[in-house]
Amino acid sequence: MDRDNHTDRFDGLSVRIKPLVKVQVNENKRAKRLEKVVLVGDVFQSMKERFRVSDDLVHYSNRFHREWNRREGKSGLTQTNAWKNLKKLYDTVGLNLNLRQLFTDDEKRFQRYSLEIPTPDGLLLFDYSKNLINEEILKKLFALCRECRVEDQRTKMFNGELINFTEKRAVLHTALRAPKDGKEVKVDGKNVLPDVHRVLEQMKTFSESIRSGQWKGYTGKAITDVVNIGIGGSDLGPLMVTEALKV
Repeated sequence: MDRDNHTDRFDGLSVRIKPLVKVQVNENKRAKRLEKVVLVGDVFQSMKERFRVSDDLVHYSNRFHREWNRREGKSGLTQTNAWKNLKKLYDTVGLNLNLRQLFTDDEKRFQRYSLEIPTPDGLLLFDYSKNLINEEILKKLFALCRECRVEDQRTKMFNGELINFTEKRAVLHTALRAPKDGKEVKVDGKNVLPDVHRVLEQMKTFSESIRSGQWKGYTGKAITDVVNIGIGGSDLGPLMVTEALKV
């Protein structure tokens, strides 16, 4: 980071950010300067309101995001023909849909827009009948998925291909959720499941040692509280668990 010119470089791409952002903190409204801010994609608009991000920063980050997509050969979702068709349908039909009326007009709507998927632990119900959709909208949504090659990306993900283009690595959500004796998940020809479950066992051992009080903090006392710092899924996941476990 060039402190004088506020210029940052990322993979050969130079982005100029005019003023450093000021965030108001605590009751005294003291300003804390952020040394470096990289906000990409949809996060921007919500972050702008929440942290009072300047219009200049929004402009330069949006420019960065567009340039990044251009370099990676990514076309914007809203530029696809399927999206434009879906937008027209929303403007003419979607705006007038009423969920209560949809159920009144079709007494079998729940059966039509839900799936029961058998699993070893019982049936999994996937109910999408409470969404503002009809057959025409659903077809247009599927068309959007196909134009954006969602099925192709899904297959690549399950095959362990390097679809995370920012980090040039595989997306291994499937491996994290697969049982030890599940179908192999290969990356560069190697089944990664043994390594995944080895780390999961280490995590289990560590967590149980904290819960039992065996693992001590720097004071020699058992750990009683955990502070989680994160944004996005790193925040929402732990938040969901703690909310669910509240008495």
